[in-house]
Amino acid sequence: ATELGAILPATHKNGVTNPHRIFFFVNPSSGGNVAGSVTRLNLNAVGFGKQNLVVHVHNLKDTRDRIAGFALLRAYASQKNHRCRAVCCGGDGTVKWIMDELEPRNLLEQIPIGVVPFGTGNDMARVLGWGGFAPSKLIGNELQHLKKHAETVATGAVPAMLDVWNVEFVPAKDDPTAPQFE
Repeated sequence: ATELGAILPATHKNGVTNPHRIFFFVNPSSGGNVAGSVTRLNLNAVGFGKQNLVVHVHNLKDTRDRIAGFALLRAYASQKNHRCRAVCCGGDGTVKWIMDELEPRNLLEQIPIGVVPFGTGNDMARVLGWGGFAPSKLIGNELQHLKKHAETVATGAVPAMLDVWNVEFVPAKDDPTAPQFE
């Protein structure tokens, strides 16, 4: 199971609050290539000081950027009292892709996942309350819409537990009525 949403703020010993780090992992071909508008910003990280928020944007289809993004997420998540979140910008397949990237890094149960629904069906986004359609405005002037979405993920999201399963179908060899797979 993995936890989706946000957790309580954490404070360093010196009283300075850790920033919320929101990692947008984008499948640029999702939503008829509309999700690519986020990756074309060429943002590695942008900070919004008043909100104590740092947004990281990584292109899932760029191998180097994807590996660097998950390595950075893992580094920040290893810190005590981290406030990291992952946001999947894509459809249901992209959500699964994010989970598949988090699992071998031992982050699946540590990092809440939000969704910006850029897919076709967006079943996961609908069930979790993120909606079924891509936002009409995700970036905005001076990144205002991106900031607002990141703020929602950081402070307005509610945790939810999900079970993540793998199912394997094995046909019965001695049963002539069982479907045969090749």
